[in-house]
Amino acid sequence: MPNPQPLSPIESSKSSGVLVQDGSRFRIKFYLLWTWWHLCLLVVPRSSSARFHLGNAYAAQGMEEQAIKNWKRCVEREPGHAKAWHNLAALYMQKERWSEAIHAFAQLRRLHPAQAEHAFHHGRCLEEAGQVSEALQAYEQALEQAPQQLEWRYAVAKSLLRHKRLKEAAEHLRHIVAVREDHVGAYEHLGKIYLALKKYEAAERMFQKALAHAEHPDPLYYVLGMVAERRGQAEEACAYYERITASNLVPEARKRLEAIRQEQAKAKTEQMQG
Repeated sequence: MPNPQPLSPIESSKSSGVLVQDGSRFRIKFYLLWTWWHLCLLVVPRSSSARFHLGNAYAAQGMEEQAIKNWKRCVEREPGHAKAWHNLAALYMQKERWSEAIHAFAQLRRLHPAQAEHAFHHGRCLEEAGQVSEALQAYEQALEQAPQQLEWRYAVAKSLLRHKRLKEAAEHLRHIVAVREDHVGAYEHLGKIYLALKKYEAAERMFQKALAHAEHPDPLYYVLGMVAERRGQAEEACAYYERITASNLVPEARKRLEAIRQEQAKAKTEQMQG
């Protein structure tokens, strides 16, 4: 399943939203807005609202650095302007400017501490910046505020797996499958955790549950073959490997089949000699 999507910039109004449009009509609209907000700034030079709307007009035209410049000037004049902080956070995140995104999300969370979305995306930026402990703390806070967000929980579980925190990842994955019995990814990752822990029966059970709902079963055939091998069930392993048709897995499946057959031939030879 896909990772949760990053924040989208807020639209300031119907007349100066940040959605990019093409064509001469929109260019005319942009210049009208640009002129209007600049006139507002001439009349009220310290208007944070005018700066915010001007930033949105630039963003709509794809002029991102000019948008950032105006949103930054907006929050310099009005540190509590949450929409400007939100737009900065979203654009910094999109451009992978992690340290600046972290700062913007920190300001958003200060302004709106109960907003779980901000905590979650703050965590993503912290993780990308290599601040793993802080990221996991932000993730947990997001899930405390929004426990129903299963895709966030799934993303957190995968993050924990990347950092070898299997027990914590398993807890989140079990929570997911308790709510959604058709969550293929959660079952598959649980199976891989049990496989790593050498709990082969539990691993097979999780992979079979994933297989029952999978649109693309070949990766599950492969791991089920691995489980069968670990359990000494050579024929069952071969049966799984032989079902695989995906081009990226066929070479590995053939290697496993060849290795199993060589082991079987070796065992048969030793038996005959004995």
